[in-house]
Formats: sequence, C-alpha cells, structure tokens
Amino acid sequence: MKKLIVFALMLTFALSAFAATGSGKVNVISSGLIAGQQLAAGEYKMVWTGEGEQVQVQIMKGKNTLITAPAKVVEREFKALNDAVLTSEGKIKEVRFSGKKTTLVFEQ
Repeated sequence: MKKLIVFALMLTFALSAFAATGSGKVNVISSGLIAGQQLAAGEYKMVWTGEGEQVQVQIMKGKNTLITAPAKVVEREFKALNDAVLTSEGKIKEVRFSGKKTTLVFEQ
C-alpha cells in the first residue's frame, strides 16, 4: 500500500512538472502587436496554460479576453523589480511581472 501511495505522489509531481499555468497583471505603457492584434496601453491580466514551456496566453481586460496568443514561459534567475513590456519594431516580444521570476516570451 505504501508503495502505491509513493508511486501516486511521484506521478503527480512528474505530471505537474510538465503543466504550466499561471497569471499576472501588467501595465502596458505603450501599444504593440501580439499575434497580429493591437494591444493598447492599459492594465491587463494575462492567464497562461499549457505543457512545458509552450503556453497559450489569454490577455484580459476585466473579464473579457481580448487576445489569445502562443508564448514561451521562461523562469529568470531574479524577480523583476517592475512590470516590463519589451517591444521591437512595434511588436510585444516579452512581458515581465513585478515581483515574479516568470517571463512570457511571445514568438511573432
């Protein structure tokens, strides 16, 4: 019986290592494109789900999902001091959340 419980716990931990879920709020100071859609400046909630590093991100304003986009979850060594939205050529490439090590990298 003990072996069965230990196996079940190990399986649970192994499966949770492959599941990536999370959320964070971010203040976007200037607009940019994500998945070909314009995201205006403002406060947003981002909720992501997936397996491993590859996730689907829902970008929400209130309870409304505005954009759904693929992204990669990257765990940084240090927590971000502030929200940061990194852009290049008008496209949002990366979102960092204040107080978190988690970064979302958008592959466009």
